[in-house]
Amino acid sequence: MKILLVSKGDNGGGTYWLAQAINKHTQHKARSVRVLQSFIQYPFDVLDPGDEELAELCARADLVHCRDSFDFLPESGQAKIKVMTYTGMSYRRKCSDLIRFCRDRGWTVCVSTIDLTEYHGKRQEPPIWLPNPREDMQSRAKKYEHFTVAHAPTVRERKGTEVVIQAFKGLDAKLALIEGLTYSQCVKRKRKCHALIDQFAWGYGNNAIEAWAMGMPVIGGVMLEKYADVVLRTAGFLPYIPAEETIDSIRAAVQRAVDSPKWAIERGREYFHAFHHAPVVAQRAVEIYEAALS
Repeated sequence: MKILLVSKGDNGGGTYWLAQAINKHTQHKARSVRVLQSFIQYPFDVLDPGDEELAELCARADLVHCRDSFDFLPESGQAKIKVMTYTGMSYRRKCSDLIRFCRDRGWTVCVSTIDLTEYHGKRQEPPIWLPNPREDMQSRAKKYEHFTVAHAPTVRERKGTEVVIQAFKGLDAKLALIEGLTYSQCVKRKRKCHALIDQFAWGYGNNAIEAWAMGMPVIGGVMLEKYADVVLRTAGFLPYIPAEETIDSIRAAVQRAVDSPKWAIERGREYFHAFHHAPVVAQRAVEIYEAALS
């Protein structure tokens, strides 16, 4: 099977990582296309192809899997769409309409994060969770001497960053606030830290996945109860140290990471290998594609 994964902005580099996972861990072949590049500079396979190149890539594919949008594809490519993945706020705002739009066209609807499976119409079947994949990223990189917690927001207001900064004032742990860096620079800094604070309001993100892949405890996860519930139903446990978006709760969670990192690391690694490890996600994607083609 030949798969073409396409995205305009490629939220979190999702099409790239999934294509890499399929190529490495299955017998199928995948290419990934991104139209736009940001300052984060996620790695890419094909960046901003011209109309002719994009049409040729579509022609070679047995199936097209889009992420968030498809309006930039030629008609020949749109005719091969079988799977659509949604990733964030635009989906939350109009999930029922998007699900209906896709299913009317015979497309399989997926979401990239587990919290988004809670968004759908009352009479609609939930979308399929196709997790964002990563390879195992454990290494022997030298850590900072003092216990240091990473926090890497793209948009501070969405990640509770100001509260996180306040929580570390007077705390016997250091905060590594990672902003404005490329993806590769961000990964290098995170490797040197002992734990990571992810986010509070909207499930967990790629920072958490990479921290688990690196063998780091994750703080935050989800604040809203329904998101914790869906993780518990799926995994049977919480893979992160839960914290609310308050100074006291964040401080208590950091202290738990200092006092019992082994427990948090083991839970995070177990969850990562069950749901986000590249071989697992690649096989899940292939199953979705085979069902969509049949």
